Parts: sequence; structure tokens; C-alpha cells
Amino acid sequence: MTAGQPEWVIREDAAAPVLVALYLRQVLGIRSPEELPSLRRVPPAPPTKRSDAAQSELERQWRAYWAMTVEPQAHPSPVPLDLVEGFDALVTLPVEGAEALREAVAPFADDATDFAQHAHTRYARERRRHDPGCRTAPMRARSRRTSGSSAGARTRSS
Repeated sequence: MTAGQPEWVIREDAAAPVLVALYLRQVLGIRSPEELPSLRRVPPAPPTKRSDAAQSELERQWRAYWAMTVEPQAHPSPVPLDLVEGFDALVTLPVEGAEALREAVAPFADDATDFAQHAHTRYARERRRHDPGCRTAPMRARSRRTSGSSAGARTRSS
């Protein structure tokens, strides 16, 4: 860690949907909320050709998704939720009002879910190493879908 720069380490068994949301935030170039740090082992967002207005709308939709993911009872969706294809049951978005986000996240489904699974495995391994009596349950392995399948609609801080 470089002096003065925060480094994020998962200290608790972060839920896979939260890890996926953080991954998507980073690869989409979402800047807010600024207090969330960058994840290690996740590539930065590639250059985008989105207009400022399109990026602002994407960020608004991601913030709503984040709120529903981390505090679903405090931030319920006003419309039904739908599973996003390729993310198993890890990403659900409103059937209306999240179209830009749904389209933007689609190419990252495999990488985001793989990241969440690997992060959970690393956490469980570290936890067992420090507390041999710990019984951290392994994250359910996800199934790979082929492109022709029909998926359900539905730190350490300084």
C-alpha cells in the first residue's frame, strides 16, 4: 500500500451481490459515491463514448441499484424487479427505469460474477487461516450460460 492511499480489503463476508455491484461500478466508470474505493484486481473503466448526460443517467441508475442492493428494505423498488441475464440471481434491476444500466452491465456478467466468487473464496481461505475453527460456507458455484440459452427474467482503510 502506498502511504496516504486507501486500500480496500474485504474484512467481512461481503455478499456476492454487493461485490458484483462494486465491480460493475468500477468497470463502468461510475464515480459516485466517492467514498467507495477502487477494488483491487479489477480493471479500470475503458474509455467511453457516452455523453455527459448519458453517463449521468447511468450513474443515477447505478446509485438506485446500489441502494436496493445494500439496503433493500430501506430502498424498495417502486416497480417489479427482474433478474439480469448472465448474473444468475446476483443482479436484479427494476423492469422500468434501469434500461441504460441493464445494457451497460451485460458485457461484464461473467467477469463480475467470477470476481465475486474469487473474492469470496479468498476471504474464506484467509478467514480459515486466521481462525481454523471458522466454517465459512463456500459461495455457490455459478453455472455458465451459453449465448443461446434463455435466462430468467427476473479495507483496510487508511
